[in-house]
Amino acid sequence: MQKSVLTRLVFGSFVLSIVFGPQSFLLTSTATAQEALNYSGLPVTGIHIEGGQALKPLRQQVFLSLSDIHIHYEFGNETNHDLSLPIILPFETIEARPAASYVRGDEAQNMDPNNFVGLAAQANGAKISPTLSFSLNYDGDITEQMAALGIPTNRFAPDYEDKMRALPADTVDKLKSEDLIDEEMLSRAWEWEPNWSISARYSWQQSFAAHEVTSIDIHYHPMVAFTYIGNDDIDTYISPETYCINDAFTKAFNKNPETLMASDYSIAHWLTYHWRDEKSWPGGIGEFYLQVNKSDEKTLFSSCQQGLKQTAPVQYSFAADSYKPAKNLNLLFIRLVDPD
Repeated sequence: MQKSVLTRLVFGSFVLSIVFGPQSFLLTSTATAQEALNYSGLPVTGIHIEGGQALKPLRQQVFLSLSDIHIHYEFGNETNHDLSLPIILPFETIEARPAASYVRGDEAQNMDPNNFVGLAAQANGAKISPTLSFSLNYDGDITEQMAALGIPTNRFAPDYEDKMRALPADTVDKLKSEDLIDEEMLSRAWEWEPNWSISARYSWQQSFAAHEVTSIDIHYHPMVAFTYIGNDDIDTYISPETYCINDAFTKAFNKNPETLMASDYSIAHWLTYHWRDEKSWPGGIGEFYLQVNKSDEKTLFSSCQQGLKQTAPVQYSFAADSYKPAKNLNLLFIRLVDPD
């Protein structure tokens, strides 16, 4: 089957998307890069423990970069009995439309559809094999309803687009009648737009021995939103309030020789970390450490995280005791492109 090709041109604050399909092309425009590419990345996050309030969060270390997420936890079980609790690593609001493009830190072609972020997990040094499940959502869980219609659930399966394109006309008509697709919001090179979203959950059952410390480590590759920006675009494309961009950051970007010509573009990446149980622990996290790494010294970085300071040429760190985060963590990286 011939696939559609998406080409995106950026003119200042105007983003022009051109989709060349087998027989036609479609033009769309977007006012800002953040709006244009909000589908192309997923927020990163940590684990949620159902019933975890019975545990004490002794230590948490969070290591973030554009290519790797590593989170280390240590939990104390101060009760007099062993606990067995469900653990979930959720990824929510994944776009159902096949034209939405998700790119992983270690290249999409290496993606395992049954482990789309390449999750590796351990408990007390022993390997864990989480189960991955998908659900479809539109004003609630509609997974069973959609499965009965033959709607695929694994957004990252290699045949996902083919299955969506092959839906029978009567199935499409039924989806229309139930307001599950929108004909007015044209998906690129499509005649209709899915109104539902997809959620993914890695899960496993974890034991916590009484009066002992249990350590959990998770590693995975983020799907990072990005766009190209020119030397005059930073104020238009990037929200100073979201990333606490200051004059020094803007001057450093504009002074770089590789951004002096309008025809040269740098790459802006957005990475958002969604806190989970950390916001609800009564006494906060006993010992907390955050480390953000950028790919090279030329990459510019900005964040509103209080106390996050540069501790090495490519490293930013923050540490606190009894830490309780107040809001999600937004990170901005601008990778300066070699003019050659």
